[in-house]
Amino acid sequence: MQHTYGHFIPENHNFRITTADIPRNWYNYLWNDHCITFVSQTGAGEGFLQDALGRRLPLVNERCVYLLENGYSWGISGLPVEEKRDAFLCTHALGSTTIHTENKGISTDLTFFVPENTNGEIWQLKLQNNSTETRTVKLMGYAGTKLDGAYVRQGYNLAVAEYTPELNGILLQSRGNFRGEKHCPYVGFMSMTEPADEYCCTVNGFIGPYGSIAHPKAVAQGSLPNNRCVNEKLGFALGKSFTLQPGEETEVSFICAIAFSLEEALSMQQTFSQKGAVQRALDAVAEKFTSQTDTVSIDTPDKELNHMFRWLTHQANMGSRWARVRHNGYRDMTSDSECLSCVNPQLALERFKRVLTYQYPNGYAPRTFLDGAIKDNNFADNTVWITFAAMSILKELGDLSVLDIPVAFNDGTEASIYEHVKRSVEFLYNFRGLHGLIRIWGGDWNDCMNTAGLQGKDVSVWLSLA
Repeated sequence: MQHTYGHFIPENHNFRITTADIPRNWYNYLWNDHCITFVSQTGAGEGFLQDALGRRLPLVNERCVYLLENGYSWGISGLPVEEKRDAFLCTHALGSTTIHTENKGISTDLTFFVPENTNGEIWQLKLQNNSTETRTVKLMGYAGTKLDGAYVRQGYNLAVAEYTPELNGILLQSRGNFRGEKHCPYVGFMSMTEPADEYCCTVNGFIGPYGSIAHPKAVAQGSLPNNRCVNEKLGFALGKSFTLQPGEETEVSFICAIAFSLEEALSMQQTFSQKGAVQRALDAVAEKFTSQTDTVSIDTPDKELNHMFRWLTHQANMGSRWARVRHNGYRDMTSDSECLSCVNPQLALERFKRVLTYQYPNGYAPRTFLDGAIKDNNFADNTVWITFAAMSILKELGDLSVLDIPVAFNDGTEASIYEHVKRSVEFLYNFRGLHGLIRIWGGDWNDCMNTAGLQGKDVSVWLSLA
């Protein structure tokens, strides 16, 4: 089979992209239970924190990392895509993405991942001088953010941020609605595991008013301005110079995270600055995702399908916790819990129990939960998936006592899993209309039918069959 943009790695099923310039970004999703980010072959993507009712703190929305030497610069995160490099590879693995470049005798491996129990992401960089000369290069890393709102060119941003030496990074102190608390205080920061030589706290200071993420002003000028952010658009940029002897390798990591006190931020930075700490965290993430999804494999004549199966199970794992990321779709999380059950039924049960807590006591299930509220959107089908997920999990576990496990509804009252299923069926049975078929209301599984039955007159053959 001809591969235009990359190939699977036979020994571990990872996928390797062999050019940065492909028709669209190829994302990998990286997450724990509280934080998720997605990263492409050029470092593109977004990351945020989310609480139990879908309130979000938008941590990262742009990334780029550069090396500079003697007036010349090149991107080591894949941007700009038109740049000529001696080598480029992006490897998407379970829980991490590594972008490898080689240029002018310098090789880099830049790995993105979300550590367990951490509200943020880490960029681990391994840098090696493969030339026969001593080299002094400057590293610049940039993270765009929406913690202070989107960048509106004719609008206002009111962030105040500055470089904090004890953090080796840039610190924003802010407030937001999170964990049920209005104006919850938090700090957003980008730090390094080594002291930075220079920094920039604003978008215009790094990218420039007329630049771009691929061609930033600070890279062209060769230095960061060491500026504060005072009522401008916040951006995180840190720089550090390294002198490498021939064959020498060094490692440094960026930490982009949110903490709920300065002390927590400093503790996080100090933890990951310890020798080997970042690698241990990365290894733990790989081990976690492997243990969650490598319990089942397939062996067919199509080797690509065999490789893809591992990613399909990983995708179901992600979907059962994070749905489709853009919103917390009830049907998505329920169905992916059903799918995950054939690989890891115990984890699928835990995810399913979480999804059931958003169900109404009358059996109806909402469309999503977001921005601190459960949002119905009048979709009739959300409830129908509950029975199938419960059945699949029960069959895989082979334990009828699962049906007796108590789980709360969204008003805090509790009932057994069996009662949750029973009420979901009863709701749909009592939601019938013409010819005894179930009303479509604001949509069944086909989201494009979202205005077909808002007056309660139309019905869905599909939903009735389901």
